[in-house]
Order: sequence, then structure tokens, then C-alpha cells
Amino acid sequence: GYPQYEWQDGSTQPTMTVSMPDLYWVKVSNECGSVSDSIKVTMNCLPRIFISSAFTPNGDGMNDIFRILNVHGQKLIMFNVYNRWGQMVFHTTNISQGWDGMYNGMPAEQGAYIYLVKIINLAGKQKVYKGSVLLIR
Repeated sequence: GYPQYEWQDGSTQPTMTVSMPDLYWVKVSNECGSVSDSIKVTMNCLPRIFISSAFTPNGDGMNDIFRILNVHGQKLIMFNVYNRWGQMVFHTTNISQGWDGMYNGMPAEQGAYIYLVKIINLAGKQKVYKGSVLLIR
């Protein structure tokens, strides 16, 4: 008969696509018995996050929020945005949140702002990203 497959996530397909480093195992059975095997998947190239250089919070649904993209399971420690006087205008530790261009309930001025992002990458190391973003109104 045909072999039956059982992966650690419960799937029964002959192949499994993985996207994260981990230890994966499979058990293959047929009328003659079963065998198991495992493989440790590591990541040689850690994904780089994407941080836009500009955003336009004008309500058109396109690029209205300044946010971190391409995170792929990395843990956000801090995402801060500062104005030209060094005042923090935005802070979050929630990777799904971004800055909408507001400060103290009012639209922030058009211009350049500084961001500071700290994450723990998939290798468990802290990585810091800093740069500027242009708020365009």
C-alpha cells in the first residue's frame, strides 16, 4: 500500500513547507511498519525588517501609517519616533501598531522625524535600527 505520513504539526501530506527554524519530525508508515526521522532547520540568513522612509497620513488608505514590516516572528522591544526637538511623539511595543502622524491628539507637523527600533531577531540577538522618516502632508 501507499505510505502514510504524520508530521509533528498533525499534517499528513508527503511534504511539509517550513518557514521558521525548529526541529521537525515525520513518521512514515505502510503495511511493513513505520520509521521516523527528524531534521533541525536553522536560518543562515536572518530576515531584515523594512522601515519606510516616508509616509502620508492623509486618510486615503495608502501609506497612512508609519510601521515596521517584514517582521517574520521577530520580537519588538521598542518602536519610538522623535521630533526634531527630541520629544517622543510615538511609542509602542506592539509590532502590529504604527504611528498615524498624530501627536497629543493633533496632526504632527510635516517634516523629518527620527525613529529608534529595537527587536530580538530569530537568532535571539537584539538588533537596533535607527533612521529618519519623512511625514508628508
